[in-house]
Amino acid sequence: MSWPSADVAPLSRLRVATQVVVLVRDEVTGEPPAVSPTMRLQRVDGLAVTDLDWTARLTISGAVVFAGFDRVSGSGAAVAEDYLLLVASDGVFRADHPAGYAFTVPPDSGQWPVEVRVRLLPGPAYPYLRHLPVVRGRVLRSGAPVPDAIVALTENNGAVVSARCAADHLGRFSVRAQRYRPTRAMEIRATAPGGVSSPSRVLVSDDFVQSVDLIVP
Repeated sequence: MSWPSADVAPLSRLRVATQVVVLVRDEVTGEPPAVSPTMRLQRVDGLAVTDLDWTARLTISGAVVFAGFDRVSGSGAAVAEDYLLLVASDGVFRADHPAGYAFTVPPDSGQWPVEVRVRLLPGPAYPYLRHLPVVRGRVLRSGAPVPDAIVALTENNGAVVSARCAADHLGRFSVRAQRYRPTRAMEIRATAPGGVSSPSRVLVSDDFVQSVDLIVP
């Protein structure tokens, strides 16, 4: 099955006029998820934050548009407006920016639609294909879980990232190692929110049959 792409115009389409379009992608497949995650918007005006109850709608291409951004018939706001998009995470998908996606809608309609790109990283319950080798474990700091830590598999001494995932509220993670070979050095490392990383460790065959703990200082 092939998904339509939000970046490529189809032969026929229904045009949606909007100031902002949210492009959601499953990092494993590169496609929109079968079920779009729950999202909500906040308008940010300096230190004032206002929750918005605008309805999100999924387009045929897999993009998401919000009802409040359909104000494209007029000139729009007189000044730029700042927003924060919050994407709910669960055991299957974890947003790559758990604190939200900040963006600005300019007053110039020639710069619409603003594109907000959301990458969904696999969580501990992500349904990987059964034949793929998967490393499962926890990210810990002083014995406590590290929620939203990013776990990466790397090659060439960290120069190439081959796969990523994110830890849930209990620090649990699962990351595929599709390119793993016993003769190819592959390392795993966790980075906590704030940027502190665990020491890198070289993957070994036993790591695919037992839980792996990554310790963040």
